[in-house]
Amino acid sequence: MPSLPVNGGPPTSPFFYKNPQYAICLDPNFIIDKQKAITAQTEVLVTYKSTDEASVRVFLCKAGEHSGRATGVDETNIVNQKELKEAFRPIEGVANGIITGAKPYTVVVSCFDRSMPIGGTLTLESDAPMLLKPLPEEGAGFIKQVFSGSFEF
Repeated sequence: MPSLPVNGGPPTSPFFYKNPQYAICLDPNFIIDKQKAITAQTEVLVTYKSTDEASVRVFLCKAGEHSGRATGVDETNIVNQKELKEAFRPIEGVANGIITGAKPYTVVVSCFDRSMPIGGTLTLESDAPMLLKPLPEEGAGFIKQVFSGSFEF
């Protein structure tokens, strides 16, 4: 995995949305019975090892409505409710849970201290073939337009 340069801080930070995020889902190339895949449950383990001394956490969430990105972490979107109470840990963050069906989920890598660099290795383990892909940064693909002059309504 390439390094993860942007750190948005913990879920309480207004910059949380800047944290690196990844989409995960069942690999459709290995789904034979599409009907069963809708309700199939798959256990996943996501581990992040920092190359720095940062205190980190990994959040496994239901995919957000806006391009899959999670805008926060709370009891409505986290997969494993127990992980809401876990503390940031030095160097290594772990998230696990059972995901259902061929729905998309989001993995968020977060450092406690926004000033710490974020870089490391993200690993996904599961009992079924999965896809993992980085999500574009918030606002990526949007065109900034600058207007000048006056407008009449």
